[in-house]
Parts: sequence; C-alpha cells; structure tokens
Amino acid sequence: SKDLNVDIETPNETLTQKAIKKVGKKTFVVEYHSENGERFAEDMYKKGVTVYIKSSESQSITMLSDIHNDIIYNTFWKQAQASRKYKRVVRGLYKKVLTKLPVKKDWIVYESFLGRNMSDSPKYIYEYLRNSYPGKYKHIWVFNEKRDDLPKDVVQVKRFSFEHLYYIARSKYWVNNMRQPKWFIKRNNQVYLATWHGTPLKKLVFDMNEVHSANKNYKEDFYIQSRAWDYLVSANDYSTELFKRAFQFDNPILEEGYPRNDLMYHPNKEKIANDIKEKLGIPLDKIVEISVKENKGIDDLKEKIVKMFNIDELETKDPTYLNNSRSISILKRCLKSINDIEYGLKNNMPIDMIELDIKNIWEELGTINGTTYEEELLDEMFQRFCLGK
Repeated sequence: SKDLNVDIETPNETLTQKAIKKVGKKTFVVEYHSENGERFAEDMYKKGVTVYIKSSESQSITMLSDIHNDIIYNTFWKQAQASRKYKRVVRGLYKKVLTKLPVKKDWIVYESFLGRNMSDSPKYIYEYLRNSYPGKYKHIWVFNEKRDDLPKDVVQVKRFSFEHLYYIARSKYWVNNMRQPKWFIKRNNQVYLATWHGTPLKKLVFDMNEVHSANKNYKEDFYIQSRAWDYLVSANDYSTELFKRAFQFDNPILEEGYPRNDLMYHPNKEKIANDIKEKLGIPLDKIVEISVKENKGIDDLKEKIVKMFNIDELETKDPTYLNNSRSISILKRCLKSINDIEYGLKNNMPIDMIELDIKNIWEELGTINGTTYEEELLDEMFQRFCLGK
C-alpha cells in the first residue's frame, strides 16, 4: 500500500497525491491538494466519489455538503430529510436524548397555522414580549420554508427538522394556534399555551356526530393532543363553553380575548388602518362597513375579491384551479424538484438521488389529490371555517 500512487485528473486540473493512509482491509484515504477545493469537490462528486475537504486555515475536515450547498444540500440532504428513515432516526433522538436535556426557562417556541407564516395570536404574543421585555427571552419561530423578512431577534427553524425538535424539547414555553403532532412530548416543567384561531361557528370534535376525516382516530387523537395544553385562550363566553364541551377540556381557559385583536386597541390604530387602506388602494376618508347580519357591504366585498384575483377573467370551463397558498406552495416545491432532476441527468448524478426527487414529487402531489395526507392536514383544510379568517 505504501507504493500505491494515484493521481487525479479532472476537467480543471491534475492533482498529485500528497499522503495515503490505510483505514481498512481494502480502504485507503488519499490526500491531495487543490487550488480550488470547491471546484474539485464538484468534479469528484459528479464522478460519484465521496469527497471531504480539509481546510488549510483551520485544519478542520468537512464533508462536501458544507462546501457546495447547491449540489449536495438541494439534491440529496434536503431529500434525505424528507425520507421516512431520517424522520425515524430524528424522532428517536428527540425521544431518547433531546427530552433528557435541561429545559431553558427563557426560551419560547412559536408556531402559527402549521408553520405557514408569522401570524395570528402567536405573532402578537411574540411582539408584546419582545417590546415589553427586550432581551429577556429567546424567541424561536417554526416555519415550513425559510424566511428573509424576520426581526433579528428571531431564531427560525424548519418544521420537523432536528433543530425544531431540539428547541421543542428544551424550551420552557410553547405557543401554538393549532394542534401539535401527537408524538411531541411535553415535559412536566414545560408550559403549553394554546391560542386556538377563531370563534367556532361549526361543531367541533366531541360535538360532532359524524367525523368525515381521512384519520379514523380523529377524536381520540385530538383528545390526546389537547391533554398537553396547560392553558387555552378564548375570545368570549360562547367559545369558553363550547371548548369545554367539545374538547372535553378541564384545564384553565383564559377568557381574555384573542391577542391578535389587541390591534383594535392599539394607540396608533388609526395610522395602522390608514397604512392598510393605502396598501389596498382605499381612500383614507372611506369607512369600510361590512355586516352579514344587515347584508351591508357584502356586494362591495365580492367585487373587491373578483378584482383582486381576476376571477372574471378565468375560463370557467376548466375547474382545476389552485385556490389556496398551500397547493401553490406544493407545486412550487415540485417544480424545484423537477429542475433538480434535470440538473442531475445532465450532470450524470447517481440514479438513487434522482429517484429521491421523483419520490418527493409523487408524495407532494399526493397531498393535493388525496392519495397521501399528513396528520395535521384536516386542521389546515378546515381552519378557514372559523370566524375571523
């Protein structure tokens, strides 16, 4: 093995072996020097070679994924994170390791509408704490996609990622307006504040005679999930009584109104209203009055919606339109995977990586047409039927 000499010729340069080390019966680690480590790593990756990069400055060794994110992260690591095997491993670590770590009393995790945005009551609770107690708490927000418009004090994590589970396991406080996954573990010294997301004008959970759900254990699962809620926020006495009965909820209910409605009592509420009017193109002196009870302003509202979404220009012969941001977001992710497949085919990437992209597209489209579904899909579909949406 000492006489083994392997030079590497790439499209950009020829590398001469510097050192070699036997690490197994038939396995050797060969060290080379390159003037452009990133370019060399990319050339080798296209050949199917596992590459590690050793930095001359820090003497640290990192995988290619840390050097060339576009090739590895987007076409492999990101797909691996979506695999069932990865999820099982991460959830196992969460249950057996992360939930044994000390709880941080000044950490707060926020989530709104299954990670779709920063909105609703969790947003206004966060803003109140940030403004009233600057620097006192670490604010962690959970999102489905990375955002670039967040305040500097926010730590953002991708939903169901290892980072998400790490902060869920260690944060003293959880603030959420939906149900958490059933497999989440709320520890005894953690506090869960459920803000809910509207005044229900429909039957909920145990008030329902029939449950039309892809999840046959809907009522049982809801009961188990809601046992983790230490406090539930209610907007009025009507909601309080309904929550008690429909959720079979015995923990404290905070009938203090929804934090999201504090905006109505903001000292600068007139300026906020005018800013919204300017954004929507509404004259500042116009008062927008809408009342379902008195049938006031409904026609004007319909007209605004038609104009905003160009509904009158749609071909009504074809009913296949995407009518919510969730479906549109899914198709955008599918398009991204298609572009990754095209890139992989052109650059002779391993077929198993391309297979991951194809599988991901299939699973993503399945969440639209109903052939597959996520545990929280029912909540996401029906959340719009609450007052205030």
